[in-house]
Amino acid sequence: MARRTLFITYFATYLLAISAIFLIVFGYYRADEFPPIALFSGLYLVLLLAEPFFIRQNRIRTYVYLIAQIAMICGLAPIIPNWDYWALLFYPLVVQAMVNFESRTGYFLTGILTAISAYLFFLVYDSAWGLAKIPVFGSVNVLIAALIAISREAVAARDESQKQQAELQLAHQQLQDYTERAEELAVLQERSRLARELHDAVTQTLFSASLIAQALPDSWKRDQTEGQKLLKELEQLNRGALAEMRTLLLELRPAALIETRLDDLLHQLSEAVTGREGIPVTTMVEGECVLPPNVHVAVYRIAQEALNNVVKHARADQASVSLRCTSMPPALAGGERQQMRVELIVEDDGRGFDQARVPLDHLGLGIMRERAQSVGAALEIDSAPGSGTRITMIWLAEKGRG
Repeated sequence: MARRTLFITYFATYLLAISAIFLIVFGYYRADEFPPIALFSGLYLVLLLAEPFFIRQNRIRTYVYLIAQIAMICGLAPIIPNWDYWALLFYPLVVQAMVNFESRTGYFLTGILTAISAYLFFLVYDSAWGLAKIPVFGSVNVLIAALIAISREAVAARDESQKQQAELQLAHQQLQDYTERAEELAVLQERSRLARELHDAVTQTLFSASLIAQALPDSWKRDQTEGQKLLKELEQLNRGALAEMRTLLLELRPAALIETRLDDLLHQLSEAVTGREGIPVTTMVEGECVLPPNVHVAVYRIAQEALNNVVKHARADQASVSLRCTSMPPALAGGERQQMRVELIVEDDGRGFDQARVPLDHLGLGIMRERAQSVGAALEIDSAPGSGTRITMIWLAEKGRG
């Protein structure tokens, strides 16, 4: 829109100047007046039409062009004192000054052109008549200059907006590429993690089961009691491997983690630990534990991290996982509505640790604390050297709310 306005203004002033030239050339003049009128008018018109190929090369040529055109007008004005058409020839010069220079210089040149036209009016007319014409033609000069300046600013603003939009699009595309690469990297890292867990847990469990299966026939022949013991161990390993596989499948399908009941998830974790390390893990779930998705996941992840600590650090002989979901009446809850109380306890009889000497981000404690805080739950860790470890998570919410 701004470029169109600039073009229309440019074209209109050119057309106005050409019309003025025709009126000047084909006016009624004496024979001795016509040659200089035709000469000055013709030179002005030639320079006007050659302007796109002449003055836009550099600033010096632009100044030379404007001086030459002013000279042509100054030559015409005294010859045709009874006509004002020569004053119209300043309008294209105002347009050219505003287009080819910055606004401040363009306004300055417009002032010079207006002053020259005012001088010519005083020169060719009496003072009163010339003074009356100056505001008319001068105001048109200023109006044209303002219109060109506004159009230029609009064009510059649009160009800048398009440039910024292009930069934003480029930045958006780069961000998309970065996000895609980050997602691909995250997928690769997750696959690597799952591959390590598959190797460290399931593969080793199945390898142990394979060795026991090979030794079972001979052992059964020698001693059925020993054979039954191996058979029970083989069953435990197979159940643990199956539980580990189910856990890994849940990692591949996060939606399934929310869809699976908490008691099934906790039993699965316990069986995986028992099958992998031979540590008996008892699991107890009381109440109807239908929780909001974020709390559901938090309970599972805290239990998973706690059991991982049992496997890696506790050197425990046994462990337990208990989950209690109970409803508290308003009188006990201290409010007007019934509350749900969820309590998760993971306990082992291992070597324990001194909490004062263990950093918060060690042993996965920081991860468990962050998960508890993310759902507004309280997390308590009770441990001492030689006394095992007890991790308790408690989450309260008004029944029916998440």
